[in-house]
Formats: sequence, C-alpha cells, structure tokens
Amino acid sequence: MASAVRRPSRSRSRRRCTYPWFVVLCGAAVWAAGCGGGADVPDPVAIDAACAVSDGARVEVRGYLRLPERLSVTDRAVIDIFSLRGGAGDRASVELVLGGGPDQLERPEAGFTATSLRVRATAGTVATLNDRVVVVADVAREGAECVLRDPTVTVIPT
Repeated sequence: MASAVRRPSRSRSRRRCTYPWFVVLCGAAVWAAGCGGGADVPDPVAIDAACAVSDGARVEVRGYLRLPERLSVTDRAVIDIFSLRGGAGDRASVELVLGGGPDQLERPEAGFTATSLRVRATAGTVATLNDRVVVVADVAREGAECVLRDPTVTVIPT
C-alpha cells in the first residue's frame, strides 16, 4: 500500500492567501480613522483665555452672545460673547456671517437693542440674548485685536 500524501485543502490555502490582505485592510482602516479627515478637536478655554492661545488655534468657549452698542454691518458682523448673562463677566469678540443659515446672525433692524439678537445655531435652533451657547471658532488676530472667526454655534439646553 502506498502511503498517501495529504494535500492541504483548497479552502485552507485560500485562507492563507487572503489573511495578509485582511491584515493590510484592517491596518489601513485603523490608520484612516486615527489620522484622516476629521475636524480638529477644539481646546475648551475660558472666554478670558481665548485670545491667549496661538493665532489660528481652534477653541471652544461657553457663554452668552450679545450685540454691542454699535455694530458695523457688511456681510459680516462682530458681536460679543460674555461669560455671564446680561453682558457681564469676561468678553471676547465673535465674527458672524449675516444671513438665515446655520451659524449666522440675522441682520438686526435699524435701532436694534440687545434683545434683537438672533443667531441661527448649527442644529437650526435660534440663540437669543438669554441662551447659553457653545462657540467653536478659530482665533484670529488683527494687530492688537483678537476675534473668533468661522464659528459654529450650539445652544446649550436648559
């Protein structure tokens, strides 16, 4: 009787061929998830420290939006964010686009007051004078002035 040599089954050899590809694909997926495409995670900072971070840094501040007493309006406007309600506490400036879309300031009418503030937040809600908000924006310096640009605004539920 001749001894039979056992040959590996076809499915076992196929598994050996696909295993390296599986490892490569899993590695690529892990790399892509950790390294690619997502927005930078903002640094949460107090309002008074927002302008102390480096120019171009993305920061997250929490507070209350308020229209300034005088407002220069073009296609953008600079409004204030305060740490406390009623325009009290630390202050920073936020530049918003005028319009009715997300993260935009509705154009105030002539003779506006502080209660005229209406900012469309990211989720479609409207932030008004007494709403606590989270603003995520880029720090930009123009000479001695500091402003938070390209913001996303989220209303914090009460």
